[in-house]
Amino acid sequence: MLELRKLVAAGLCLILPGALLVSAFFSRPNFSESLAPAMLKVLEIAPREQALTFARYRAGGVYRVLLVHSYRGDSVRGVDLTQHFERPAADPVQLFREFGYDAIAQAASGAAVTVDVARLEIPFDGKDANIGIGANYLDHAREARIDEQPFVFPKLARLSRFDSTVSRKPSVRLDYEAEVGLVVLEDLTTSDVQPRTMGLVLCNELTDRWTLLRHYRFSEPMGTTGFIEGKSREGFSVVGPLLVIPRDLGAFYGQIELSLYVNGRLRQRDLSANMAWGPAEILAEILRRRDWTFRRYDGTERLLEADGRIPAGTVIFTGTPAGVIFKPHNVWNPWIYLRPGDEVAIRASALGVIRNAIAD
Repeated sequence: MLELRKLVAAGLCLILPGALLVSAFFSRPNFSESLAPAMLKVLEIAPREQALTFARYRAGGVYRVLLVHSYRGDSVRGVDLTQHFERPAADPVQLFREFGYDAIAQAASGAAVTVDVARLEIPFDGKDANIGIGANYLDHAREARIDEQPFVFPKLARLSRFDSTVSRKPSVRLDYEAEVGLVVLEDLTTSDVQPRTMGLVLCNELTDRWTLLRHYRFSEPMGTTGFIEGKSREGFSVVGPLLVIPRDLGAFYGQIELSLYVNGRLRQRDLSANMAWGPAEILAEILRRRDWTFRRYDGTERLLEADGRIPAGTVIFTGTPAGVIFKPHNVWNPWIYLRPGDEVAIRASALGVIRNAIAD
């Protein structure tokens, strides 16, 4: 019996390292490119005839709204809209609803101020209850072995800053997801499937893969089990420093290129034009599920408000490209997921930069 135990132990000692090497090999990045530091310092702002770009910062203990002209080095430059419109409202979504695209675009000729990027805050007043779209890029659906069309789930995590530190605890299978977020600018109902436009914001939609899979039920519709637990932890809804409101959302959103790096190594890159559901389809599918039940370990949640509204300020996380850490064959291997000391950097044309350090 002792000899048998020794043989089993020796076999495990040989099998485990081999299995780890195989898992690491098949989980290697899809790209070989490295991050050039200048890419996080210089960003092209969308022309005002195409989109308005907003940021927020604090001065004297209150928020102030900038209409951004440029993003260079460690500073942004733009017009102080709080002063220009003489409004105490420090939310660009509210200013946009009150004054509209053209009046705000005309304000760009005002005197400009310069603000350190480190002083920028979440660029609008967000909500604690947001919405996620899963498997919205075909290549990501393939790598995750999802055969269905995109799906919808509640994302119940308040927004956090672009430079926030993300705690891994208690997960040892923490994953990143670079995404474009759609920001609802006015309350939407079933009669408002086609709003005039929506805001765009860069997102890091983090996921505790182990928790998600532990609560997932194959017998239930995709998105209705496991996703609330796996994606709704504090700090899992990171948004960039800029809110971009296009004049023509349909013509603009597909131009955005997402790039995500871990410790300077490229992991994800794709154009938002490659989403299976565009903004119109996303809204239609969300509203179609307004009466669905989404389960969590301690009860159930609704996707929308009780009256079927999507409130202004809600972020719809539109899905992530291929290149996430998770694959069905590697969920057992905690060593390949994000660990303390890692840095996730995300860049998107026109939408800004996110940098998140991972802590224990």
